[in-house]
Amino acid sequence: MVKAERQKLPKSSILRGRNAFDAVFSNKAKILHQSGLSFRFLYRELTEAAPNSACVGFISPKRLGSAPLRNRARRRVREAYRINRATFIADLSNMQVIPQLQGVFIIKNADLAFEQVLHQTQSLLDQCIEYLTKTQPGL
Repeated sequence: MVKAERQKLPKSSILRGRNAFDAVFSNKAKILHQSGLSFRFLYRELTEAAPNSACVGFISPKRLGSAPLRNRARRRVREAYRINRATFIADLSNMQVIPQLQGVFIIKNADLAFEQVLHQTQSLLDQCIEYLTKTQPGL
């Protein structure tokens, strides 16, 4: 029996550390909203070519419910981001000035089906690319 390779988000692309989260929650961060998710991000010009130009964190507040509900919601959003990550990184690298992006997905509704989470995640990432494209010259 052939063992399937496990697909998961690389640890290098997950936002870690209090300072990184504090930076994303500063007043300079841009916030995008959907009905069940928000995406808060901070960007700056990348000084040198790096294989990973985007680090993302996932937050599920306690008001969503019990720990198993929050964990399930966080896993769904993480998987939705993993599925959309390749096109998002490709879109970032196609820009004239490649931004270094730090972002956080904030879950507002733990009861969303995976298809809804996938759609909202993709929509938020598209909005992010659109915003960065508009502000590209000032980056």
